[in-house]
Amino acid sequence: MPLETSLPTLVEREATRPHPGLRRRRDAPRVDAVFPARRRDGETAQRRDGRRLRERTIRSLPRLHDRHRSRGRPVTLPPRIPSSAKAADGTRGTPTRRTVLRGSLSAAAVAGTAGAAVVGTARAAHANDAPPGEADPAGDTSMTRHWRSRLATLAGRHEVPGAALGILVGDRIVKVATGLANADDRIEATPDTLWQIGSITKVWTATLAMRLVDEGSVDLDTPVVRYLPELRLPDPDRTRRLTLRHLLAHTSGIDGDVLPDTGRGDDCLERFTALLKDVPAVHPLGRACSYCNVGLILTGRLIERRTGTTWDAALRERVIRPLGLTRSHTLPEDVLAHRAAAGHTSGPDGRPRVDPTWIPRSSGPAGIVCSSVGDVLAFVRLHLDDGLGPDGTRLLSARAAEEMRSFRTATPNTPDNGETRGLGWARWDWNGRAVYGHDGRTQGQSSYLRVLPDARIAVVLLTNGGDAQALYHDLYREVFTDLAGVAPRPPHTPDGTKPPHDAGGYLGRYQRVGVLEEILERGGALFLRRTFTGGTPDEFELHPAGRDLYVHRLPGVRDWEPLKCFTLDGTRYVCQSDRVLPRIP
Repeated sequence: MPLETSLPTLVEREATRPHPGLRRRRDAPRVDAVFPARRRDGETAQRRDGRRLRERTIRSLPRLHDRHRSRGRPVTLPPRIPSSAKAADGTRGTPTRRTVLRGSLSAAAVAGTAGAAVVGTARAAHANDAPPGEADPAGDTSMTRHWRSRLATLAGRHEVPGAALGILVGDRIVKVATGLANADDRIEATPDTLWQIGSITKVWTATLAMRLVDEGSVDLDTPVVRYLPELRLPDPDRTRRLTLRHLLAHTSGIDGDVLPDTGRGDDCLERFTALLKDVPAVHPLGRACSYCNVGLILTGRLIERRTGTTWDAALRERVIRPLGLTRSHTLPEDVLAHRAAAGHTSGPDGRPRVDPTWIPRSSGPAGIVCSSVGDVLAFVRLHLDDGLGPDGTRLLSARAAEEMRSFRTATPNTPDNGETRGLGWARWDWNGRAVYGHDGRTQGQSSYLRVLPDARIAVVLLTNGGDAQALYHDLYREVFTDLAGVAPRPPHTPDGTKPPHDAGGYLGRYQRVGVLEEILERGGALFLRRTFTGGTPDEFELHPAGRDLYVHRLPGVRDWEPLKCFTLDGTRYVCQSDRVLPRIP
């Protein structure tokens, strides 16, 4: 059954009651724009309650926190509906809608929109290089002053409204910030501001899963269906053979960006898992590596079944609290107790505007954590110390910590996305030195984490708009060159050659849920035409950058975007933004 027919049918099953008391943002993505075959009057209104609540919440985070902190009033949020509560129509939890999440790459960046080109007030926000309002606990040392100045300069250059940088060297942490957490309300970013760390959350979920492996509650190579007998995938053989190792290493082959919003109830992951019976695959099980948000969400559901509690509670009790993390949360009502950054995209006038989008709770294990640079580095210390907590308590076995970063899954990916995959971690080789880390992107926010274990150095950058990728490249080159004498590999660029004579073998159409990509030849040059379901095509010229590797440039973004072509078991594939797309007739 064609995707355009089968997946909207899935959406229709999940429709629940409308909520008339909230207004929809005009520029918010519409489900019926992604799946036009099912567009009908009133259909979108039935599923938008959860999104509206999230949007209202995230829009108010910095404003409410600062206002009520000064007045001494508590901040409250409409209560989360428990899974046991029933609505008037008999459904459980909060009403739902369908989304297609871009995971580690924001929708704006993938689509080639001007969302990355946030301009105007962003540069002005960094004009004053004075220390932020909350002082660095390490003191205003020369190192702190230097990196605060460099962060402010580079963030202004790349039109990033606000950013925080954390550096761990040995056992010392330096935290600095620049710019604005919220450009609409002129809320200053500080070293302790909370940011959406996006897919860095996946490493937290993987760590939690490995704690259960240590306890003997689960096994990496036992079929997941043993723990989740209700699991059903379209392919019965994949259902029988799928393991936790496949999920953590992104080798399940499940299309990773089919992400229904199943509400804010405690049963949201259970309801999510029930929908996987309609989610297609993009490659054979274990035969390739394709970035998979769904795999980490399914890991979260497995964790729930083995711990008897929600993923949020299990993460809080088994990771966040034992590590003493006081600025890390999964739910927006908990974030309200802190100053939090809002994502920014470019408005019609080119100036940054707040985008209040919040990751649905049902996608939580793949990317919902909000944290500060200090808490992220405290989490990294657990892995640098081979599983020992801050008080010397063993939270993770040394063997489990080692396997997470040393297990290797060959990928068709490029340096930005990880040259190989561990269990949760992405891995790089920088001039012979092993590096692990992860990136994260939500709407208008980007995060970057790199760990150089042989020097006991870790660096985390959290941002809220602009050309964050260019900021990452420029800043991390300086930081790691200065502190360790090594630098990240530069992004791919055109090699100046013409497409090889055999490049025609990759001409054709490639598809995953929500996007169709076509490689075309015209006048001796290759072009990529990308069409999101219900959208208009974007076209980019492809420039050779290596064997079976091409690059193209998105509007408003400095660095080139890579596309890798490869063949597996006689089938042609492309890998774009860490996702594998098979060729279709």
